[in-house]
Amino acid sequence: MKVKLNEYAQLLYALLTEERNKNKKSEQLLYGFLCLVDSQGDLGKIENIIRSFEIYCQKKEETLAAEVVTARRLDEETLRTIKDYLKKTKPEIKNWEIKETVEPAVLGGVKILTEDLFLDGTIKKQIINLKNSLIQ
Repeated sequence: MKVKLNEYAQLLYALLTEERNKNKKSEQLLYGFLCLVDSQGDLGKIENIIRSFEIYCQKKEETLAAEVVTARRLDEETLRTIKDYLKKTKPEIKNWEIKETVEPAVLGGVKILTEDLFLDGTIKKQIINLKNSLIQ
């Protein structure tokens, strides 16, 4: 019987949370987990298993990741403002993990990406929208 990605994610989560409680060595548990994955012929899917694990952890711990793309690094106050905005848009999420990406090509403004939200308030996007409206 083939093991599905979300089953691997649940197993790994259970192993690691149980490990925290019993102080077992993470290396031994991870080695055993990898042996299981290999015995099922799924070692080539390890990146997808890790992604599934990350998503599963976020759901279990009521955490959601958001990528914030800007032209320059943001100060703490601006990041806090973005986090507050995200909390208002999704009040059921208790914790937000903000991954900040600096991309000079956006010129200015901010782009926010989550698993189901995409906001593009960058100057680059505004220029593209202006160009498209002038062409029409």
